[in-house]
Amino acid sequence: MSYTEMRINALRLATEAAGYSHAEAEEAANRAFGVWLQERNAAGEKFLFPGAITALEEVKSVLFGAITNGRANVTEMESLRSLFDFSISAEEPEVFPDRKPSTRIFWEAVKRAEGRMKKRSAREGETSLVPQLSRWIHVGDDLVNDILPAGQIGMRTVWIEGLQDRSVRLMTATWTHNDRCRSQAFYSTMSADDKAKKEKVISACKPDAAISDGRGGQRYKGSIKEEETRGGGGGGGGGGGGA
Repeated sequence: MSYTEMRINALRLATEAAGYSHAEAEEAANRAFGVWLQERNAAGEKFLFPGAITALEEVKSVLFGAITNGRANVTEMESLRSLFDFSISAEEPEVFPDRKPSTRIFWEAVKRAEGRMKKRSAREGETSLVPQLSRWIHVGDDLVNDILPAGQIGMRTVWIEGLQDRSVRLMTATWTHNDRCRSQAFYSTMSADDKAKKEKVISACKPDAAISDGRGGQRYKGSIKEEETRGGGGGGGGGGGGA
């Protein structure tokens, strides 16, 4: 069952418990979810990082997409829709239940990018991105969900350090691995064994470049150069999170 189905079912059950019929509750639940989805996208626009739109405008010469496990959709956000070629969610039938860190959602993103490329191909006759995935740059804040699977299929990767920690305000445990701070959210049910397994996976994540969140220290490190992202067929992938 997807998170979308779980939310709608929870709304329906709560409405039925209030005395409404099944049909009434189902209609109300779908309407309520629609309102939630609108507000979810509105929140995405409201809480953009400073300079985000300017940065996106600088790379709109390449194919650009958003990949998320949640339901936020940049193509439904007025300030962002013109800057993205596509958006893909793990809740969609083509992907579910293979959420990140499964590579399936990344391959589906490649498929959609190829569809867009056929419409705005920079090189006549070029219809496949697969032979040149090394020119696809995936940017994400999660080493396990973004950097690892993108790298596994041959994409270049950029890790934005610190964003994941900043989104978690309350923590009950922190640990350090290879001089990188990890945080465990207070609501997590992850066991000690699961934490150890996750740390082992994290140790295998090797982004091609890393960017600081700007709270001090080095702002950029890595080997990806601007000219490597130019040219027809190059793709830009954006990692997204949230519900």
